[in-house]
Amino acid sequence: MNFLGDLLFSAILGGGVLFYLWNLMLRVEKVGKVTVMAFSVPISSSVIDEVTGEIQLNLESYLGLVVMVAGILLSRKDEFFHRKKIRLENSDQKYKL
Repeated sequence: MNFLGDLLFSAILGGGVLFYLWNLMLRVEKVGKVTVMAFSVPISSSVIDEVTGEIQLNLESYLGLVVMVAGILLSRKDEFFHRKKIRLENSDQKYKL
């Protein structure tokens, strides 16, 4: 019964904190940027663990990290590789951001 109580406590507390932080971040940034940050957490923690020597990653883990980075780059390709052009309301000139 102790295991179940600990599990419920950590799930409710952790879930509540994560939900609050997620909503707080969405107030400050756009959804796409927050999602990229959320997907970057496992990548950065795995790299830090490897560098500090806490764990040793195997080939499958490295391949998984590469796939995650590729997914982030693909989802944000317009921002990384192309500059968006905007048009001012009262002008026909285009300006690069």
